[in-house]
Amino acid sequence: MPNRIFYPYRHINQDYAGEGMGMIYVKTIVKLHGGMINIQPEPGKGSIIMFVIPKKRP
Repeated sequence: MPNRIFYPYRHINQDYAGEGMGMIYVKTIVKLHGGMINIQPEPGKGSIIMFVIPKKRP
């Protein structure tokens, strides 16, 4: 099952402000730069979000 955090409006909760679009922007920017993004949930603590963007060659 894909991470729902990367889809709009799927994880809206009344306990949190916003519309859930922030991670969509992050994913889009990372992908546009040829990178990869991943999320590792830690129940009860939060999540670790990792991304890699390739070094630009001269």
